[in-house]
Amino acid sequence: METPWTTTINVSLPSTLKDFVRAQIRSGAYGSASEYIRELIRDARDRAREQDQRGGASEQDAARL
Repeated sequence: METPWTTTINVSLPSTLKDFVRAQIRSGAYGSASEYIRELIRDARDRAREQDQRGGASEQDAARL
């Protein structure tokens, strides 16, 4: 369960990825870059949990999280 408190981290992106994130926001799919990144992280976390439930993530996959 997630807590209502947030912390801040900084992420450096190449301009092409920054432009992509901005396009996602302009499309109306997300309200902010933070919202978009949070969704990506939640999706990755959920995939890792599902994989773990199916028999465990590989060490390489676990290291990426």
